[in-house]
Amino acid sequence: MNGREGNGAIQGNDISSGNSGMEPNKSTFISLLSACSHSGFIDEGLRYYNQMEKKFGVKPVTEHRVCIC
Repeated sequence: MNGREGNGAIQGNDISSGNSGMEPNKSTFISLLSACSHSGFIDEGLRYYNQMEKKFGVKPVTEHRVCIC
């Protein structure tokens, strides 16, 4: 395994609520950003980070910034 097999799991999924009625929150983004960082998907992690407040209304906090450093 080279860490790239999970690319579809992150890139292919939309984190919006869709029909589930569930909205991503602070913890959702900490997990997502951490997964991107540990998997080497830096660009994807930055894309999600930049969408947090604009698209989902989740204000980035220190825990989110640590994940993308």
